[in-house]
Amino acid sequence: MKRFWNAQQVAEFLGYSLRKVRDDDANQRIPAPVIFGRLKRWDSHELASWCDNGCPVRSKWEQVKPTLAKTGSGVSHA
Repeated sequence: MKRFWNAQQVAEFLGYSLRKVRDDDANQRIPAPVIFGRLKRWDSHELASWCDNGCPVRSKWEQVKPTLAKTGSGVSHA
């Protein structure tokens, strides 16, 4: 599995339309993308962990994410 996904790959993973991924990103309902120059990419490991943890809105996810990384039960940084 590729580590970083474009919006189309995120849509396929989540079962969303491309428009919904873009809208959810703009409205901070999905994890923040990583920016590579002009490209937006999402960490596939983080998205999987986000789904496993109930798909909270970005502000809530940013609070939960560090806790998961400490316990080893969520976000991978490898």
